[in-house]
Amino acid sequence: EKANESDKIDLNKLTSYWEKWSLEPNKEENENESYIMPHFWEAISGDISIAAEIKGTAKNPKADFNMLVGNAAAYNRKFSEIYIDASYDNGNLDLPKAHLIETEGGHIKISGNMNKNGNINFEGDGKIDLEWIRPFIKSKAIEISGITELTIDVKGTTNNPDVTVSFDSNSGVFNEMYFDNLSVIGSYKNNIINLAEARLRSGSREAKGSGIIPLDPNMGSMNLSLS
Repeated sequence: EKANESDKIDLNKLTSYWEKWSLEPNKEENENESYIMPHFWEAISGDISIAAEIKGTAKNPKADFNMLVGNAAAYNRKFSEIYIDASYDNGNLDLPKAHLIETEGGHIKISGNMNKNGNINFEGDGKIDLEWIRPFIKSKAIEISGITELTIDVKGTTNNPDVTVSFDSNSGVFNEMYFDNLSVIGSYKNNIINLAEARLRSGSREAKGSGIIPLDPNMGSMNLSLS
């Protein structure tokens, strides 16, 4: 049901945050400008155990391996378990199963493959807290939290991935604005975010948005439709 005009959320407060978002790792404030927040695989710590079986030759190895990381942490999040089951053959990587489980109950599972030409096909889903987004927001003044259902599909190549994401959160907070539902369907390709639909509902009030957000300033400014 469409909200009445008088019931819609004041979007001035929301649109002022768009320019503070970034998909690049965030620079820590009060630190040297050259410091960049590390990627996930660089930031992770924990107790690691690896089992591997390697065959073939030095020029053409074949390997089956699995890795388990317990008591893990990354970006101030704690994980009871991170597990990866994968195989490698002639430059092709197969990932039939991978998952991470947070100590607070969040979880993500991923599967897929990548061939020697760099073509990728991965999919994943899970339930996480929106606080996961914090490392990718430039301004520490932005507060966001809420448990959300997440699905992600990644195709294309390692140099030019085609990413489709959707998430649906039933209650949370965005900069002291409590919401009953936040849902987003979007994609990323060629350095452009395509926001198919974003919907924020708080009580009888509702805000919706769609459009494109170029991540390269040379590609022009973002073009968003808000209502």
